Amino acid sequence: MTKVAVEHAFTGNTGLYSAGYDSTKTMLGQWIQQKTDSAGPAPLSIVRPFEGNTINPGFATVGVHAIDVGNNIHWVFWLEQSSAANNVRKIALATYNTATQIWNLKGTISVTWPNGATTSAITGRAIAVKRHLYTTGTVSGSSGSTTVTGVGTAWKTIGTGSNVGYAEGSRIGFGSHDPNAITQWYRIATMTSDTSVTLATALQNALPSGTSFVIEELRIYAVFSNVLATLSGLWVAKGIAFDDFTSAGTAIPSATSTDQQKAAYWLADASTVTNKQPAGLMLSATYSDSSHFVHVTDGASTSIRLYKYDVRAVLGSLSSGKSTSAFVYKSGAFSVSGNVQQNNAWTLATTSHGAGKGTSHIYGLTSTVLVRFPESWVDTTTAYAKDFVRPLPPLGSNAGAALGTLTAIKYIDTIDKFLVVAPPHIFLAKYQDGPFERALTCDTKQQDQLSANSGLYPNTGGSSTNIPFIHVLNGICYINKAGANAAVPTQALNQTYAFAVGADWGTAASSTYQNRLITPSLSTPKARRFYHLTVNHTTAFGTSPYDMPADPFRVYYRTSGITDNTGTWTPVLETGDLTGVGSTDNIQFMFEFKTAGHTLIPAKIYSLTCTYEDDTTDSHYQPSANLSNVSTKAFAWRFADAFGTTVPTLTIKIYESVTGTLLIKDTTAAQTYGTFQKSTDGGASWSSYNTTDKANNVTYIRYTPSILGDNMKVRVVLQQ
Repeated sequence: MTKVAVEHAFTGNTGLYSAGYDSTKTMLGQWIQQKTDSAGPAPLSIVRPFEGNTINPGFATVGVHAIDVGNNIHWVFWLEQSSAANNVRKIALATYNTATQIWNLKGTISVTWPNGATTSAITGRAIAVKRHLYTTGTVSGSSGSTTVTGVGTAWKTIGTGSNVGYAEGSRIGFGSHDPNAITQWYRIATMTSDTSVTLATALQNALPSGTSFVIEELRIYAVFSNVLATLSGLWVAKGIAFDDFTSAGTAIPSATSTDQQKAAYWLADASTVTNKQPAGLMLSATYSDSSHFVHVTDGASTSIRLYKYDVRAVLGSLSSGKSTSAFVYKSGAFSVSGNVQQNNAWTLATTSHGAGKGTSHIYGLTSTVLVRFPESWVDTTTAYAKDFVRPLPPLGSNAGAALGTLTAIKYIDTIDKFLVVAPPHIFLAKYQDGPFERALTCDTKQQDQLSANSGLYPNTGGSSTNIPFIHVLNGICYINKAGANAAVPTQALNQTYAFAVGADWGTAASSTYQNRLITPSLSTPKARRFYHLTVNHTTAFGTSPYDMPADPFRVYYRTSGITDNTGTWTPVLETGDLTGVGSTDNIQFMFEFKTAGHTLIPAKIYSLTCTYEDDTTDSHYQPSANLSNVSTKAFAWRFADAFGTTVPTLTIKIYESVTGTLLIKDTTAAQTYGTFQKSTDGGASWSSYNTTDKANNVTYIRYTPSILGDNMKVRVVLQQ
């Protein structure tokens, strides 16, 4: 038989697994991509909000939040880190294309938060952003006019009028309900009534009766603690639009006594605030234009309370931008083990694992434990946590150093796991007693500022003095390095990284999105024996001596159930050995990647080569018509290529050439149905067969069957 190879380069047709399996294409999971010459998970990417040209100089970030706006675009927001004794803080925005990994720094807004004392220092603890869209009804308007009239709309009061609708300063587009289809946006200057708005600029074209529209409003929520404790709590900036974020930085004023302005509001829990040490900020997953609950944790030492606000409520009794109308309830005090963490340390999740699975719970951190309590308990005076777990390092306390202080937590809904920050590492974990599943990142001390050596490949380079903030959206994790290190300039440490945590091999098989890379069905016609799989891939990124290793990947194969995707996968050993694969006319390979690893740099796969032997004459031998003999029925071959060792047992198969019926199968060891012979002088003389390797270029072997009938048309194959 002949040793042959089948190759596949990752340059051909692809299909998304979520859109339907196709065995003729390279199949890609949600966060698996094929580029020009390679395939693999979305690579690690970086943005520098402090150093970016369109972001105001002097801006350092604390906290990160992202929202999905469709068409593979995330809007990523940061809250300014500052200890200045004033209540003005910037918020930055960048767009991130999850398909191309391209960042675009849009700009900032500068918000004056109404905390009542401009000389007291405020500290940002968390940020969250909600994008609201309104499409009910239709509109009309005249070209050149600033008035737009609605039919069936409730812009100002939403439904019954018990809750206020959309704020002035929001933007409106016409001709579609899809905001991504809008090419010309207008700013709403005045929300006159439920059926009338005044635009900041005149309509360029007339709007016929029945024109569809969409209003888009961003509401930005932030919690601050204040050196004057009663000036702490929850704030919201209303009427914010994407276009407000500019390189110059649009100023958003503090509200006064009127609701639904383009302004910042203080949602206090009482006239004298008791939400004095806010920490976590969690937006309820269930919301409408008339009601949306936000939870804020409040912790001091080993005691914590939960506060609930309805941030769509009418803000009555407004004074200097402050109102208690949004406050709904606060829980009793919870006693916990360890000190309550304040920065990005609380998250709302409905897990599919653990004692709380299937129900919305608040999960959070103290310095030493993970805490859980039902979201519904915010409305009670229950004064204890549902439970808590004490985590251990991966593989247990005997396998590594004890965990550092727990600082931040986020839930990954696409893989049903948590990310927990305990500098210098980030851990992948479930809510359960025992070891964390895996440590992410390594403490390389690398600094990815703009002035870094060009040979550096971006790396999160964790550090115990550079505590990261994290946010997870649809399987993409954003890691924001805080930059709080007095020994190094802040800008040198202030970067945000994005990586596809949802594509990790730990959950690729069970995930809804099947984050795997699957080759098309590869043809191996009449393959009798497989040998080896070779994968061409990257081993490191960057330039030596700064190169960083890629995290590993796994390879699997299957030879059945390929067309209908029912076949099971068998792991390929790291050696690439395929000798255990049986005879098959098709084979398929699948890759899983470790994306939540030490470097967060996934491998890139360029191509693969699979070697096998097919059902033809062994490549070491060439058929010899000259030394074959029709009358004696002898079949001869020249020994063309040496084995380099003892010749293995050879098998001869003689088929009836018309029907394909196997007539004779014999081996050099058995010689049951005929005789093998050998010649080292070009066929001048023949001797008994032996397993000695090729002697010279005139070494031949032949087989003479003893039972083959006369006048037959046959096909003869010599194989190992």
